[in-house]
Amino acid sequence: MEYKPCPFCGSIWTDITADYNRKIRTYFVRVECLACGAQTRAITDCNAPEDTEWNDDACRKAKELWNARDTSRR
Repeated sequence: MEYKPCPFCGSIWTDITADYNRKIRTYFVRVECLACGAQTRAITDCNAPEDTEWNDDACRKAKELWNARDTSRR
């Protein structure tokens, strides 16, 4: 799935990231613009996204959230 440009700065430099919270044993997956720091809300998952080559449900939902944002107002 391709990423749309950032709706805030127009950059095409995006990345999907996952942070692990040991206390609640959950990954927080999000897409982030590497130029301005804009990001989607976190999608939670109990499985490591790296183990599924960043192609699990949480990763797909984060990508869909990123691409659903309206870039026509720039």
